[in-house]
Amino acid sequence: MAGSLLLANMINITTVKRIAYVYLLIPFILFIFGWLNIIAAVIVFLIIIGGLVFGWQSMPAEEGMEFKKSDFISLVVVLGVWLLLSGVGGYSFQNWDHHSRNAVFRDLINYPWPVLYHLDPAIANQFGVQPVVILSYYFGFWLPSALVGKLLGWGVANFSLFMWTYLGIVLSIVLTALKLRLSFLKAALLVIFFSGMDFVGVLLLQNVPGYTYPHLWPPIQHLEWWAGSLQYSSFTTELYWTYNQFVPALLIMSLLVTASNIKKDVFLAGLCFFFAPLPALGMLPFVGGRLIDEIYKLISDKLPRSWTGIILQRVFTIENLTGVMIGSIALLFFSTNLSAQSRSFGLPASPAVYVLFLLLEWLLMWFLLLPGNKNDWTWYVAGFFLVFAPFVNFGGSWDFMMRTTIPALYILMLGCARFLETNKSVIPRAVILGFLFLGALTPIYEINRSIVRTVRYDFPSLSPFVFDQYFKHPPSIAQSFVPEFDHPNTLTADEWISVSIPGPEGWTTKVGNLFSPPFRFLLKEDLICDNQIGPGVLSQCTP
Repeated sequence: MAGSLLLANMINITTVKRIAYVYLLIPFILFIFGWLNIIAAVIVFLIIIGGLVFGWQSMPAEEGMEFKKSDFISLVVVLGVWLLLSGVGGYSFQNWDHHSRNAVFRDLINYPWPVLYHLDPAIANQFGVQPVVILSYYFGFWLPSALVGKLLGWGVANFSLFMWTYLGIVLSIVLTALKLRLSFLKAALLVIFFSGMDFVGVLLLQNVPGYTYPHLWPPIQHLEWWAGSLQYSSFTTELYWTYNQFVPALLIMSLLVTASNIKKDVFLAGLCFFFAPLPALGMLPFVGGRLIDEIYKLISDKLPRSWTGIILQRVFTIENLTGVMIGSIALLFFSTNLSAQSRSFGLPASPAVYVLFLLLEWLLMWFLLLPGNKNDWTWYVAGFFLVFAPFVNFGGSWDFMMRTTIPALYILMLGCARFLETNKSVIPRAVILGFLFLGALTPIYEINRSIVRTVRYDFPSLSPFVFDQYFKHPPSIAQSFVPEFDHPNTLTADEWISVSIPGPEGWTTKVGNLFSPPFRFLLKEDLICDNQIGPGVLSQCTP
């Protein structure tokens, strides 16, 4: 494989893409054999293999991408350090979201698949749920490493998770570099440091009455909370907080934008629904737009008797139909999640803060780059999505705006990079570079928090040199928690041991009810709830 991937100083892009597709399919294959009944699992597996074979054969041979060995080494080192400081694997400080992620990962290792929880009757009554609930969450990213953990234990599982994540981000950056025709190092730095100008938001609001957090000093605070509940996360924040959604979403977007046709677009969208439903929702307008754009071009260019057949060949491909199946299975599985029906609409901030938020996070840059993208429909779709995402509350939280906007922000990042590569006008370049510099302070704060907390834990003798007074005398802040003060005596976020015990962060977003009998044709018997199991005998799964 290495010989076909790296030839002299040329990287084989077709091989990179094939590795990426296998990388994305392995977790889903583990899922179907762990959660579907054996007959359904075998049928789905054979369909997936058929789709993979068709996709493999139809994948056009692409030109190799030249690179310098020093550039590839830089990529490996920079991404390794970036990931090492993310908390993935437990080798550095873990931010608050890792409490729930560690609990899910631990349960996938310790419980048989499918994962079920037998609740104490008092807890079941408290939440109004069945005595038996299932782990109903987008846990696909963990499955390969969880399988390793079942065989070799928690420590090896975390190392496996680190390496699995590392492979995903390396593939993503290589494909992003291909799209932009940038060096690997430039592409990596672009993804790591791309962000909205949260620093400016803090600077403008920190002295407003009632404002509490964050502040600019010490430079370890979570700058993205400056607008209250409004937040568009930097890609570094996504990796450091919600890596299980971000890494597959980033890889799928990089495959989508480097695809030469639409034969696998729905396939990729279906896989994204399995890994990360919210980013998948943000991806749908771009996938749908690509399909519509392709069909429109075919209708415009071909005679009526021929374009229908070509549409069938290019849109309704084996790969895309396989993607419909994958997405449908994923949506069915998530449908019983206890928080899935919790939806509301409204703006979680004042109109003035909302307008300022839009301007600083993306709108100023979007307008400045509009002349070079005025004929690109994806630019307008991204802008539309970024305007309206803050109005949607899904699952009882504002995660919708933070996760569904990953694809739109990725499109914005690509437009920014293209501008800097092609536009040589001094003033416009200086303005965009200024925006990028101010935005880069957000991921720098995230990285710095990880460094400081890791140093304070691993090298306590150095604590006096890393904002010791701030930690010894924390400010009085009217918030439920502040990231830099979380789990002060440990490196890892392990306060939530298992999802079987309702925990501090969104327990209802992690569990779901059992399925009704009609789904017995697809799912394992353990996942089915029979309200009547015998004459006059009620099942224990009755709410």
